[in-house]
Amino acid sequence: MFGLEHILNPVELDDFTTNYQGEKALYIPGMTDKFPDLFDWEQINDQINFSRPSRESIRLIYEKQPLESRQLANLAEWMVKGATLVINSVQQIDPVVSRFSTSLGRDMNAGINVNCYASYPSKQGFDNHYDGHDVFVIQTSGTKSWKVFEP
Repeated sequence: MFGLEHILNPVELDDFTTNYQGEKALYIPGMTDKFPDLFDWEQINDQINFSRPSRESIRLIYEKQPLESRQLANLAEWMVKGATLVINSVQQIDPVVSRFSTSLGRDMNAGINVNCYASYPSKQGFDNHYDGHDVFVIQTSGTKSWKVFEP
């Protein structure tokens, strides 16, 4: 269920490693049932309700600024306003994501860190930015418009 071949499906692994990996972006249209158990809203709610959020682990970003962790009590209100919920290092707090990142890391021969970003469909989570590392964006719920630019 996990691993690079599952993420890339229906793109062949050889095609990815030859034509895309480390070179250019690849867009693979989503299938609603491709990642059914991968950190859904129930797990997000559990983390917010049953963990002790810190500025590093679970936070809200609003207009480019992190909000105080106490604002998580008003999560829905902030998200309607346009805040983005960020949960860092999800592989350390969720067993399914841990298995996912371990499998992907084995296939990529690299350490894998998984972050969760949640925002309302009509709200832009972050401004245009550049990541200095390879990124897989896996959208597990809802709809968003993504813009990916050449390096």
